[in-house]
Amino acid sequence: EWYGDTTIKQSSYQYFYAKGRKYLVLNVQYQGDATVLAWAQDVIDDNPDLPTIVNTHCYFAPDGSYEPYANTIWNTLINDNSQVFMVLCGHHDSQGPKYNSRENAAGEIVHELMTDYQQTDYGGGYLRLLEFDEENSVIHASAYSPYYDLYHDTYPYDTFDMALNFNA
Repeated sequence: EWYGDTTIKQSSYQYFYAKGRKYLVLNVQYQGDATVLAWAQDVIDDNPDLPTIVNTHCYFAPDGSYEPYANTIWNTLINDNSQVFMVLCGHHDSQGPKYNSRENAAGEIVHELMTDYQQTDYGGGYLRLLEFDEENSVIHASAYSPYYDLYHDTYPYDTFDMALNFNA
């Protein structure tokens, strides 16, 4: 009930709950083609009222600009679906985590985060933690390693907050 995928098993979706609110996470495979993006749109269409996070492998370039596929996925899937409020990605690790926000077609903010710690002791077990703080209308982002039991604090976007109106 909480999981679904494509027939080739390279893209999937999951549901999770935070503070009693149900969310949708769409995992879109690396440079998924039009068929994959159509599948993702169908999942969104089947869940029209769920706040949605899109997770894809490569979105930001090393310099912080967008990879060509980021423009494809933005124009095809994210921009016109106002329920998408966040994009998560990895892939490039040379300059630490990245963050950007931009408006979608409905004028709502989409938060975009790149997290990749491969250059930190082969990853060091670092994970991106997102704490949904509805009381204060913010998502707290941090990077934590359960292996070292440490928070990472070297880069500007290791730890930061993103404003979010959870009721919108």
